[in-house]
Amino acid sequence: MVVLSFLAAVIGLATLAGVIGAVRGDPAVRVSTTTTQPPTTTTAVPAATLGKIGGELDELVAAGRRTTYHAIYSVSDPALQDGLVQTVELWREDDNFRFDTIERVPNGTKRIIAIAVGDRLRSCVLVDGTQTCKVTNVPPADLPAAFIQAIVSASPKAVLTTRNDDIAGFQARCFVAEDIGELCLATDGVMLRLVLQGATVQATRLENEVPESTFDAAG
Repeated sequence: MVVLSFLAAVIGLATLAGVIGAVRGDPAVRVSTTTTQPPTTTTAVPAATLGKIGGELDELVAAGRRTTYHAIYSVSDPALQDGLVQTVELWREDDNFRFDTIERVPNGTKRIIAIAVGDRLRSCVLVDGTQTCKVTNVPPADLPAAFIQAIVSASPKAVLTTRNDDIAGFQARCFVAEDIGELCLATDGVMLRLVLQGATVQATRLENEVPESTFDAAG
């Protein structure tokens, strides 16, 4: 299983509805659809160690982990090989989480799937309509956790600042660490954009419906 460039590094660091496009008028506010279930993944060291802004970041990221949603992200990474187009697709519902990396090349498409259903972890690869799965001990990549890990482990100590933005038609709260990157979250904590390690992952579609079959890792 190959997860190239930035996404491979993220996995190492971090063990509504409808298409978002040209939205006119004021950016939308996403309403929280939080649940009472615990999050699938947590950050080893909280951003609150960096001060008040870090505490705000922790709270918003935690809210996003409790929100039910389906999101698709474009990936812009200069390190990707020529001809490869990479996207990311995420689903969260209760304590279930799925993270797909889709790699498109001129001669085909490969989907790399990581699923956590509670504490049960599975990984799958889908190529040419054939899916093979196995039990694993590697959880799905948590992109906000990767950003937090990067800023809390930085030397010298990272300085966090914030700004409000309009990303793909949604109100965003962006947390910025100079020379490291930025993480922008919707008002319910769902990630809208991540800039880290020279790559940008940005939402292109966001909806609140999660099909029942999403967390089926048969095959």
